[in-house]
Amino acid sequence: MNLSRQRFICSQLQLFAAGSGSVIPLKQDFACLHANRFTEVMGVASSDKAVVALIGLAAAIFIVYRIYIWLQGSPRSFMKDRVPINTIIQPHPSIGLLEDAGYEVIGGKLKIPLSFQVNGAPMYSRLFIDYVASKDEEHFYLVILSRPRKGLEFTGSGLRDTLLPYLLIYPDCSGVLYVDTVNSAIHVIKLGKDDGESN
Repeated sequence: MNLSRQRFICSQLQLFAAGSGSVIPLKQDFACLHANRFTEVMGVASSDKAVVALIGLAAAIFIVYRIYIWLQGSPRSFMKDRVPINTIIQPHPSIGLLEDAGYEVIGGKLKIPLSFQVNGAPMYSRLFIDYVASKDEEHFYLVILSRPRKGLEFTGSGLRDTLLPYLLIYPDCSGVLYVDTVNSAIHVIKLGKDDGESN
């Protein structure tokens, strides 16, 4: 019952009591006062509930925002915007080797399509990434497994010809993990800066 209706009922009761000349007006005044007090209390309680609801809504929005920020800072989110993570990870002995070295494999094999234009004629090729791995929640690597018929030549020109395309396509990665599957060795290869010694 709202405040205007309470006041209307109280006024009608007072008029009725005054016309009868009895002592009822005192009781009716008390009832009206009690009703008005009850309405005021209910109004205050409703206001308190509204304030609590707003505070709860603000807290929920803040928590959701913080969770979103945390997810954006996670390795999988970081790589999602830079490398199309393949959630299907094929088992391979190199995964155990990477895990023993402190890496976590977070993505499976990727095929990177390349397109070129030569005198207006299209030409196509592909690059392959065997895995995507992370370490210490801060460093992210492209994993390349050695091939029996296509070994990596550990010279400046050999590294350039084999790995430079990966590092240029994904410059935000920390480098390439070249896994020698024959000797069970992991080589961490990063793109450095020329200090002039190669001149």
